[in-house]
Amino acid sequence: MVQDNVSTTDREHPGTSAQTGQVRSRGIELEMSGELVRGLTVLANYNYGKVEISKSGEDAEIGKRFPEQPLQQASGWVNYAFQGTLSSLSVGTGVRYVGSSYGDKTENPNLKVPAYTLWDAMIAYDFTKDWRLQVNATNLSNREYVSVCDYWCYYGEGRMFNANLSYRW
Repeated sequence: MVQDNVSTTDREHPGTSAQTGQVRSRGIELEMSGELVRGLTVLANYNYGKVEISKSGEDAEIGKRFPEQPLQQASGWVNYAFQGTLSSLSVGTGVRYVGSSYGDKTENPNLKVPAYTLWDAMIAYDFTKDWRLQVNATNLSNREYVSVCDYWCYYGEGRMFNANLSYRW
C-alpha cells in the first residue's frame, strides 16, 4: 500500500513541512481464534509491517522506517466463560507485544523506542441476558515503558482499571 501527501521537510523552506512525501507499507498479518474446549476461547495475532519512506524532501530519509511504526506487533488472549452455576461469569487475560520503533525519519538511535510487552485482564458478569458488568485492567503489572518518541519521548499508561455496565438490545 502506498500513501501520498505525507508530511515531509519542505526543500524550498527549511524548517517547515509540506505534504509532499510518500510512504510504502508492506507486510503480513496473521490471526488465529477458536474455542479449544467448551467455554475456553483463544485469540492470537501477529503483524509484521514494514513502513518505509519512499518520497521525501530529505534524501537521507528515503528508504528509512517511518517514525513511530513498529516493525512487529503481536498479542494473545485467553477467555474462559464458566459453565453451570457460574455460567454468568467470564474471565480473560492476555499479553500485547509492541516492537521497537524510531522517533524520527533518520532512525536516530537516540530516539529509538524499545520494544515492550504488557499484560491485560478482564472479568465480566452477566446479570441477565441484557445487562453486563465488565471490569478491564490494562498494564496489570504496572510496567514503566516508553510508548513513543518524536522530539521528546513519552511514557505509556500505567496500570489502569475500567468498569463498564452495558445493556444489550
